[in-house]
Amino acid sequence: MNLAADPVVPKWMHAASEPGPGGSRPPAGSGKRVSGFSQEAAHSLFSLLERMLFQETTVGSEGMLQSLDPRAKLLCALVLLVAVSFVQNLWLLGGLYAGVLVVALVSGVDGFLFLKRVWFFVPVFTGAMALPATLSWVTPGNPLWTLHQFDQELRLGSMTLPATLAITDTGLAVAGRFVFRVAVSVSVVVLLVMTTRWQGLLRALRVLGVPHFFVFALHMCYRYIHLLLRLLLDLHLGRRSRTLRRSRWMQDQAWMANRAGYLFKRSQRLSESVYQAMLSRGFQGEPKLLDDPQWQGRDIVAMTCVAGLCLAMVLLSR
Repeated sequence: MNLAADPVVPKWMHAASEPGPGGSRPPAGSGKRVSGFSQEAAHSLFSLLERMLFQETTVGSEGMLQSLDPRAKLLCALVLLVAVSFVQNLWLLGGLYAGVLVVALVSGVDGFLFLKRVWFFVPVFTGAMALPATLSWVTPGNPLWTLHQFDQELRLGSMTLPATLAITDTGLAVAGRFVFRVAVSVSVVVLLVMTTRWQGLLRALRVLGVPHFFVFALHMCYRYIHLLLRLLLDLHLGRRSRTLRRSRWMQDQAWMANRAGYLFKRSQRLSESVYQAMLSRGFQGEPKLLDDPQWQGRDIVAMTCVAGLCLAMVLLSR
């Protein structure tokens, strides 16, 4: 979904234009590099908001997962996450990951966006944690690539390290298994979020016995992210409408710091007002849906297939 269709955002903030005084350009949507600290911050905020709007579009589209009950999807995701932790075979993990990709494409999810969300997290965090496991000092095995050869064994207190520091085949297998497990787990969670409405997901958590306080905290966090993001965009738009020339870098930083403090104070004042408004409209801590979802045959079939698949993978992995 393109933000240019949003009536709240002016068209001049999306269309390319000639450089103004100081060489500044519209902050977002032009496809060209923006200049200025506050402009780049606003560009990032617009991109975040656009991804959120696209996710809502994906949730509302017609697909295989969108037609399932949120409770069924949540149960299937939990069973998959538990089964992945028991699978030892890399080929089975790779096949399961390929199956998740196929289900995502069948459900109408953008494949590039799905891969970007998953593999932005996996290499940065999981890869850094799994890298030491490839070394012979951590996981002994047949050396595949010698990194350094010391003159003698190294001693660290009561520990004795081999003189050869190398990447081993066993270490690569351990690291690969760990990375694939995390990739499959993150893919399942991301796919669940991208194909389930937030209210339905919260309702499913309550049905499965998740404590009321935890669900309420998730609900408020989700609401405040949208509220504060829109407020910050309005603050930036107001500043842009009163600016005739490009400001300096230090001035942009000072303005952003000042607005961050103002936003924090205003969020404190808004918290009580928003909560009282929710109570006046009948909110009692439970997410409400316009339709009351009922268990259907396809939900039972989906849960049966997922349970059978997970059981087969665990048995084959032994």
